Amino acid sequence: QRFLCGDRVTEADVMLLPCAIRFDAVYAALFLRGSLGLWRERPALKRWLAQCWSLPGVQETVDVRACQESYYRTLFPLNPSQILPLPLHDPDHLGPEAMRSEEASSLFHKKRLTEDQ
Repeated sequence: QRFLCGDRVTEADVMLLPCAIRFDAVYAALFLRGSLGLWRERPALKRWLAQCWSLPGVQETVDVRACQESYYRTLFPLNPSQILPLPLHDPDHLGPEAMRSEEASSLFHKKRLTEDQ
């Protein structure tokens, strides 16, 4: 399946996405996960992440490098030296380029609003 609960984007995908994006970029090293990461170890999750990353608007609203800087510079007890590690890959390139809105429209559940609402 393409997304967590089937072939369409659901609230589950939207809620998990920010944490999944930050995992390898921030949590893996900061919480001593070492060189292992969520995306590199699990091909299915990497495919899911790439699918979500390509949805319109996602790449423009998530700044992975800013997430890294925020965590590494503000969580003093976990990173007293405030050293910001270099990413193993470009953190802002988690998958393919964004798909066109027309392509993505079939991936979302839509509720039609009536004039009564």
